[in-house]
Amino acid sequence: MESYQCPDHEGLQVADLSVLHPVRRSANQGAFYHPQPSISSRISPEDLQQLPKVSQGKSQRKTTIGGLRQPTFWLALALAMVIIVAVVGGGLGGSLTVKSASHSSCPFPTTANQSADTGQSTPTSQAAPTNPSALTNATQALTNLSVPAPSTVVSVALDCPAIDGKSYTSGTGSNFKQRCNQDLNGGSPALGNNGLINGTISDIIGIVAYSFTDCIEACSTMNRFGYGPQCHGVSFDLRMEQRYEEQQCNCWLKNATGEGTENDTVAMATLVVT
Repeated sequence: MESYQCPDHEGLQVADLSVLHPVRRSANQGAFYHPQPSISSRISPEDLQQLPKVSQGKSQRKTTIGGLRQPTFWLALALAMVIIVAVVGGGLGGSLTVKSASHSSCPFPTTANQSADTGQSTPTSQAAPTNPSALTNATQALTNLSVPAPSTVVSVALDCPAIDGKSYTSGTGSNFKQRCNQDLNGGSPALGNNGLINGTISDIIGIVAYSFTDCIEACSTMNRFGYGPQCHGVSFDLRMEQRYEEQQCNCWLKNATGEGTENDTVAMATLVVT
C-alpha cells in the first residue's frame, strides 16, 4: 500500500480518497471484528477463587444509637437502671432504719410513775435542758449531756399539785412525803418523832437542783454516806435564776422537819421514819 502524507495546511485538512485502497481478505479470514476473549478466559481458576465473593442476599444495614450498636446500647441502659435502683433503694432503706431507731429509743427518762395502789412514785430523773448539738444520737446524749448555767434558767419544772401528799422512794430506799406550796423555813420550830417541838429547823447545806426529785435524792444520799448531821427534809424553789442570784442555790437540805409555811413557788419533802 502506498503511503500518503498530508501536506501541511492551516485550518481544516481534507484527505485524498483516491489514494485509499480497500483491504482484501482471503477466504479463510473472518470478519474484520475480532472480539476480545472474556475475562474468565484470561483469569485462571486459581485467581477466581481468590476474588472476594459478593453476597447475593440483601445487604443488612446495622443501625447504632449514640455511637453504640443496638444490643450494646440496650445492655448498658439496663445495667445503669439496675445500679440506680440499687443505690436509691439502699439510701432509702438506710434513712428509714435510722429514723426507726431514733423513734424507738428515748434518750431521756420520763417523769416519775405514780402508783395508783400505794400512792407512791418510783424514782426517775426528769429531763433537763440540753444542748441540741449533743443530741446527735441516743448514745452520745447520755455521755455529752450539757445543762445550761443556773443563772440562765428562769424556772424549772415542778409537778404540783399532782405530787402533793404522795410518797417518793429514793434510790437508797428512803421514803419521803411530798408537799406542794410548803416551805421548811429555817428558824421554824422542829418537830421530833413524838410530834413535840424539839429545837428549830436549820439548813445543813444549799445546792443547785434542776428537779425536785434531785433535791430529795441529795438528802437521801447524804444520809447514806453519813456526811455530818442527818438530813430530815428538803425545800425546793422552782425560781432557779432568782434564787441562784440571791443564795447560789435553790435546794436546801434540812436538819429537821416541822410544819411548813405557805409558798407558791416551793415544794417540801420530809423523811418518813419508820
